[in-house]
Amino acid sequence: MVIIEAFSIISMVCFGIFIFCFSVLSFLAISDIYFSNKKKDKAFKAWLQANHGKNFFCYNERRKARPYIEEIILPALNKNIEIVYLENRQVQSQSNPNLVSDALYQLKNYKKFPHLMKIRHGELIDESILNTFYNAKNGTCSKEILLEEIHSFYQK
Repeated sequence: MVIIEAFSIISMVCFGIFIFCFSVLSFLAISDIYFSNKKKDKAFKAWLQANHGKNFFCYNERRKARPYIEEIILPALNKNIEIVYLENRQVQSQSNPNLVSDALYQLKNYKKFPHLMKIRHGELIDESILNTFYNAKNGTCSKEILLEEIHSFYQK
């Protein structure tokens, strides 16, 4: 009987230690995630501030769109527009790819690529040009209309 009570007390103490350790480890993991996200947000906001006035043209490896973009649109863009290319979810950019990736995840008007982004006064502004792009590519509107839409977005 005494052995059973001692075993019961030892098992309750072990269970208590387990719960305590689990709680501490959970708290540490949650704190690490929280502070990591805060640090990432701070770096992204600093990047936005440092890149005021920057323009981005974003597209991906879609087979039907890529040749038209690379042959018609990219040569017609101003040199101050940075090209962001996504291949298999990997960002290729002159800027920090991780921060550009964060910017892409924060797009408010995302439909599909191609997409336009610009940074003004610490704010990321974006616009999809999907409809106009495919209209120009399919010949239902001229490429000049598409290029005008692109250039006017950056000048607004």
